[in-house]
Amino acid sequence: MPTHGQGFINPNILPERIRIILGAKESSSSIDEALTILRIDNSILTKSETLVVVDSLMSISTEFSLACAYALGAKVKVGKTKSLWIAAACINTPNEVDDQIIKKYGTLGPDAGRSTTYKTWVKVKKSENYTFYDLKVDKEPQAPSIIPLDQLSVLFHRDKAGYYGRIHFGNSEGLVKWGSTIWPSNLEPYFCCGACEVDISWAEAQWHVQSFFLPLLNSSVPLKPMALLLIIAGLSSKEPGQKGIATEVVIMSIDDGRLDIKSLGDQMTTLITTGLIIVSRWSKIFKDIAAISSRHAEAMRILIPITLIL
Repeated sequence: MPTHGQGFINPNILPERIRIILGAKESSSSIDEALTILRIDNSILTKSETLVVVDSLMSISTEFSLACAYALGAKVKVGKTKSLWIAAACINTPNEVDDQIIKKYGTLGPDAGRSTTYKTWVKVKKSENYTFYDLKVDKEPQAPSIIPLDQLSVLFHRDKAGYYGRIHFGNSEGLVKWGSTIWPSNLEPYFCCGACEVDISWAEAQWHVQSFFLPLLNSSVPLKPMALLLIIAGLSSKEPGQKGIATEVVIMSIDDGRLDIKSLGDQMTTLITTGLIIVSRWSKIFKDIAAISSRHAEAMRILIPITLIL
């Protein structure tokens, strides 16, 4: 269970929790253990505090405790339970290739010892009377067709065919909110799921989809490419709720300095050329944001030429 905001676990408590489980002669599932590791907040401790926790975990000497230590930077040999060590690599080396994991297990998919790269594109399907546009995101490395349920970081990238195949957490607001706590230190895979679930042409309220935007309202959450893609999908949406919360995210992130206007504009420009976007939906939003303050007006003055000059 988390100890503080966004689903994080303070690593200080891990040795005690593991000893309690062992003392009760109970066992935990590989899914629970992988989830625990993905929730580790490795930014909360000083270097000396981290060393103390690592020493304590190493002294317990179970595969789970050693994987927790590895997540915190300990030099240990990768064990046999793939899910634990994949999760540990996600915390220890989130934006790198983990040579130990790749050497031990090979390529298991995105965010399994190798960080994911994303490529956005739009699928166009024409019928006799209509043209349909679907936002797609390709991932490298590709996800396998069958992903074990305890490989949680890889499960974000599962790819099923069909309209309903894009739904990752079900259509419950609570489940979508819970999904943001699976790997709170890296929300890019989560935001990617959300962007692909926004149906830009659908006007009916989809309350669970709005929940994907909620972490973006937290000033500590960085706005990386998939976060920006979710914002753009929301701004482009016909559904008022999604459009409203995406607009609020832009307003707040200009205030707190998180929003890279050029990066947002570059992504907008790329999507305009696909036919997915109805540009007129953006014009009122830009005007409303510009009216907030001189700072917001300046942001829109910079954004509009980047977005519209192709």
